[in-house]
Amino acid sequence: MPSSEGKFDLRQAVDRAEVFAVLGEHRIALGHEALDFALSVLPEDWLVAWVMPHSPMFNIRTAENYRTGIPLATWAEIVSSIFNLRAAVGIREQIRRIGLPSHEALDTSLAIRVAGRYARRGFTVHFEPNGHGCSDLLVENILYRSYIEVKRENEVEHRRWLSIQAVSNEILGRLEPLYHWLQENELRVEIKFSRLFSAGTAAAIVAEVDGEVRHAETLRELPINAVLGSRYIVLPRSQTSFYKKGIHTCHIIGTGTTVQLLPQNMPIQVVFDWRQNREALKRRIRKASRQLTEDARKDSGAQGFMVLEGSHGKAAQEAIKDSLSLLPANCIGVVLLSDQSCVIPRLGVSDELARMMAFAFSP
Repeated sequence: MPSSEGKFDLRQAVDRAEVFAVLGEHRIALGHEALDFALSVLPEDWLVAWVMPHSPMFNIRTAENYRTGIPLATWAEIVSSIFNLRAAVGIREQIRRIGLPSHEALDTSLAIRVAGRYARRGFTVHFEPNGHGCSDLLVENILYRSYIEVKRENEVEHRRWLSIQAVSNEILGRLEPLYHWLQENELRVEIKFSRLFSAGTAAAIVAEVDGEVRHAETLRELPINAVLGSRYIVLPRSQTSFYKKGIHTCHIIGTGTTVQLLPQNMPIQVVFDWRQNREALKRRIRKASRQLTEDARKDSGAQGFMVLEGSHGKAAQEAIKDSLSLLPANCIGVVLLSDQSCVIPRLGVSDELARMMAFAFSP
């Protein structure tokens, strides 16, 4: 059991042993030396794992009032990468940034993961070798030398996400009087919206859900007539999440002590379908292109490629393919990190070079 209700503090020997046991159960590799090094350089958020239904998760502050969950396997790869890169040029600055309470921490963690994948294959890695305005990485061995610009998909900067956050808070706030009844009856509610709606619709949604939920049959989806294609479900409090995919928002109900980040402590969850933002992806491609162009000005003859994180793999692939002709001359292609990760090389790039690019999505 964790030393404090709901969390494992890796600074405590007992909790470290528990987490290593969980890592073993999930066949996630992490050396004791790597964790010891992390304990000496990483801030508290990266050293406290919260208990979740399937495995612990690290809850990283990425804004004043916002945190992002980092799954155990992702965290272990970051910790291993930092250890393997401990002598790399620029790593101390990356470690500093990973502790910032902003989305720069997540941007940096993705660059560290990509760098670690090359370091584990014998590449020498340099962080930001050409300084500000240029690429994140330079990786090289006796066969290859390439710059890499890494772009993470930032959901919080996604305009639709901001709208979702606003209307979700409105719904959750208006339904707050329902929380006590749900807790008394050991129930919770998940609401799934198919699309965004105007602020004026929130009152109709709340009236509909609040008027029906006390008489609703559990474990049965019911429609929300105010927003076509939307629905909700009443679940036993201990039931695992019904709507697993999408953007989830909720209010955690606390008791004055540490609260586990589990569905049973979330009386009402609001879930929206997540859609790809094609324009946001193209903006990241344009920015990465500028950075690779700057590399070419400082290092003539240098080649490089982009690593782009993106949701909706097939749609993202099509958007990238449509943009290949716009890439700078020194860019050999794009690596997409998604549910369908792949290499999208430019015409004429050799199979050997494409395989080297693929290391970016192969832990």
